[in-house]
Amino acid sequence: MQCYFNKKNFNYGLPINIIKRFSQINIQKIIFLIDQISHHSLLQSHILLFMYNTIFQTTLCFILFYLYHLTIKQDLVIITQNEMDFKANSIIYSIQFNHIDESSLQIHYINFINQMSDKLIIKKRRGQNILPDGLEIQLNLNDSSLTVHDLKKLIQKQSTFSYQNVARIEPLRQWLTYDDLKTVLDDNKKPINILNLKSGQILVVKDLGPQLQWVVVFYSEYIGPIIMFTLLYFLGKRENYNFTQKSALWMIIGHYLKRILETRFVHIFSRDSMPTRRALINCFHYWILCGLAIGSELYLFRSFEQTPLWKFVPLATFVVFEFLNLMCHITLSNLRKKPQQSQGEYVALNKQRAIPFGYGFDLVSSANYFWEVLSWASFSIFTGSYACKYFYKTKIQIAIGFTIFSFGQMLIWAQDKHRRYKQEFGDKYPKQRKAMVPFII
Repeated sequence: MQCYFNKKNFNYGLPINIIKRFSQINIQKIIFLIDQISHHSLLQSHILLFMYNTIFQTTLCFILFYLYHLTIKQDLVIITQNEMDFKANSIIYSIQFNHIDESSLQIHYINFINQMSDKLIIKKRRGQNILPDGLEIQLNLNDSSLTVHDLKKLIQKQSTFSYQNVARIEPLRQWLTYDDLKTVLDDNKKPINILNLKSGQILVVKDLGPQLQWVVVFYSEYIGPIIMFTLLYFLGKRENYNFTQKSALWMIIGHYLKRILETRFVHIFSRDSMPTRRALINCFHYWILCGLAIGSELYLFRSFEQTPLWKFVPLATFVVFEFLNLMCHITLSNLRKKPQQSQGEYVALNKQRAIPFGYGFDLVSSANYFWEVLSWASFSIFTGSYACKYFYKTKIQIAIGFTIFSFGQMLIWAQDKHRRYKQEFGDKYPKQRKAMVPFII
């Protein structure tokens, strides 16, 4: 018997134990069904036409092979198709029904799965070197429901032994590329059927080491200053606090609460994770340099006089700059939520880029960083003793040092982003724009 199975519409799976459901199937009903189908006017030469794409229906079809042979005593051709040219997109699988039973039917089923499945060879990478041994995984490359993340889970599931070159690697830790090491499969939501992968193709996986999701990293970073400032506020002598010290607490809470809400509702991340080591460094920046250091200065080690009226100016500018920073983030997020491809094509929202305008983007590529630095500058001025007659006596406060350090780091990021914008958009990108500081840099 020859069976034509359309690979394009087959959904791969391996619940082999489903074949044991022989005893649960009403054989009389199936025999009646076969008898009705076999006499249908649309069928010629005992050809049965099945339209299905689930693994249970595939198994049921194999059972029907067996029962059909028992009842009609003839070989037959089973065809699954969604297109008229089914043979061009199908494989041929043969079964001899001489002495078939449940055991041999299961063997045929496993062989069928192997024939229907495509194969990818996964090799491990160390530095720029690709190790010789590889892991073979089976899947259906035409399955539109299978994503890059599913592929990574298959790699993790099937690489079980530590002595193999490809040991168990969690999907979050996998840096998956073609064997040219240039084409990166980093969009976990992308269906694999549009990647133009071929059966037998080699993919290379690199272990990135311990990783944390970006959302987890940001929440961990931003909650730190809120906790530290609040604790230090209540550890100090609250009865002596003036307006500046009380306001500083709410400025910090407002700033980082905004960051947390942006992480939850605004930001679209271009990558899924950050190395754990880097995340710990970032947490040190926020928890210690900002939360502990600035909070200790304000509530434990410094005394404040009455708040002068001019300090309401940096307080007001802080609120304005925070709002502008928020609008920049919303602008960038909205650009990624608008598909750039035509309708019907796959759109990777976290990989889209467009030229931003408004809220400072007409002057600089990273207006969000520009307003961020101005917010911290306003905070530093507000919390410092900058009344003119005390200026020469005041030591450089920690908030100023934190602002300068943050400016240096954001300037590096802004220049890198500025270069990517110019490379991607070329002459379309406004030439008058600077990286971060208008008209300067």
